Amino acid sequence: MNMQVKPSSFQTHLTDIASRVRYFRADDALDRERIFRLRYDAYLAEGAIDPNPERMFYDAHDEDPNAFIFGIEFDGWLAGSIRVHVCSPEMPYAPGLEVFSDILEPLLEAGESFSDPTRFVMDPKIRAETPLMPHFGLRLGSMACDHFGLDQILATVRLEHAPFYKRLFGMTMLCGERDYPSLKKPICMMAGYMSDIREKSYRRVPIFPSTPAERAMLYGPSTDRSMRNRPVAAAGSPSGAHQDWQDSKSPRSA
Repeated sequence: MNMQVKPSSFQTHLTDIASRVRYFRADDALDRERIFRLRYDAYLAEGAIDPNPERMFYDAHDEDPNAFIFGIEFDGWLAGSIRVHVCSPEMPYAPGLEVFSDILEPLLEAGESFSDPTRFVMDPKIRAETPLMPHFGLRLGSMACDHFGLDQILATVRLEHAPFYKRLFGMTMLCGERDYPSLKKPICMMAGYMSDIREKSYRRVPIFPSTPAERAMLYGPSTDRSMRNRPVAAAGSPSGAHQDWQDSKSPRSA
């Protein structure tokens, strides 16, 4: 007799939220301004940065050739954003290398690769009403690993956030707190191998798996980690990559 495992309330809730989530890649100036303002408000509220008259928060890593900046919409509102670096021996640029180079450079020299998700923010009102929303942001970091065939995913986060990443991805601590340029609060570094994450977290968190078509919509059709064939929209032009989460399950994305 076949016994079907009933989804947990956590899994059911995630799946219900998914129909209201939409991703977009922020390639144009207007989308980036919206995201930089959301970043500013979030980091300022946490006391992680000082006020500035521009009321935006960005840095040089936003222009790295292997950086992807995403917006996350919930019911049509900008609910969050995350920046994902695809770091490899072919393209060895990532924010984590500024602070943890003694740990990450040997990995790159050994031929390993990783995604480095940073500048992860959520609108506080939406997060309070929908506490599971952060899972949809972190999904983009694991999608990069699946798309580009990366070995690990990093989490350079404040120490109080480390237990969340441990629960979600089974990550291990690679380094304790260090100061990070432009931030007033120190960060630690955690990491997890994608082979372990797919085996454990993907089974537990139903939104983590993605299709090649969905990944291509967000990261581009090329899986070349050198980024030689990466399409980049001109500044001020409409952003070319938008993806409803549920579209990845539809025939259009098959």
